[in-house]
Amino acid sequence: MELRFTRDGIEYNIRPATLADAEEVVALINICSQELYGKDELELDELLADWQLKGTDLKLDSIVVLADEKLIAFADLVDVVAPFVRYPLMARVHPLYRGQGFGWLINRWAQGRVEELIERAPAETRVFMISIVHEKNQAGRQLLEDLGGKLERLNWLMERELLGPLPEVWLPEGYRLRVAKTDEYRQIFTVKQQAFQDHWGFIPISEEQGFENFMQHFVQDPHYQPELFLVAESEEQIVAMLIATPASSYGDDYGWISVLGVLPAHRHKGIGKALLLRAFAELKLFGCERVGLWVDSDSLTGATRLYQQAGMQVVAQFNRYETTMRAGVDLRRLK
Repeated sequence: MELRFTRDGIEYNIRPATLADAEEVVALINICSQELYGKDELELDELLADWQLKGTDLKLDSIVVLADEKLIAFADLVDVVAPFVRYPLMARVHPLYRGQGFGWLINRWAQGRVEELIERAPAETRVFMISIVHEKNQAGRQLLEDLGGKLERLNWLMERELLGPLPEVWLPEGYRLRVAKTDEYRQIFTVKQQAFQDHWGFIPISEEQGFENFMQHFVQDPHYQPELFLVAESEEQIVAMLIATPASSYGDDYGWISVLGVLPAHRHKGIGKALLLRAFAELKLFGCERVGLWVDSDSLTGATRLYQQAGMQVVAQFNRYETTMRAGVDLRRLK
């Protein structure tokens, strides 16, 4: 799709994004996030990695709006995987151009794109689009509701400082922590899947597709560090895993906990907290002064309590909206 028009003496161009737009798109995303919560949301390498995920076609899965050749709005639908029922949408409009219909335009484009792809999902299953909006973005929340979106969950950004002394790591007898070996990544993926299968929103995926996604997200991450792939063992079996990075879009000294999972049989024994504290210590050695993570505020496994016990605090809230594009059987775990 490409459209040109002039309004109030300004020439507008609506077209798919290209790799050449990446720097401007990142700048726009970060202008929006700085306005709302004072942090850069994305780095250039992260966006390029997303755009090059298997199955993404920028010509079909993205849109940009330019005003006199300046990029003022953007949306994409990437990281869509089998069974093709969940479509994460990122959509942003420059603060100076809000209230002019561009947010409506790019969201309606996204809905149209999902409608084109809807038959890829299994018959009679629910197909939905996800939008994550900062709680302060009242106009964005209202727009999503006007377009049929419903508030589904609240996500928290939690963080803590790493400058002072850290609590000692304690483990019950029979467990030990260590850095994972690179040839154990498939096993770590399997533990991750088993650990999250009772979490809200979990959708089963084939092992091959899931492991490919795992490698793309965690090993091809621009900040990948093998020393921050940590595992907990019991009787020579991996029973918990944690993946972190020593930097993030929030800063070169801002570490990030990407994922933490403990097998159900080994929960409530202090294993998750031990992995978290070990990660904090490792991140501090990398020069990190602060660490953060995302968490579902209503986590069914008590993750929010674990993070609070490790000294983390909620610093921002994001609302997760879902827009049903086709009603049907919901494949996610909901309880």
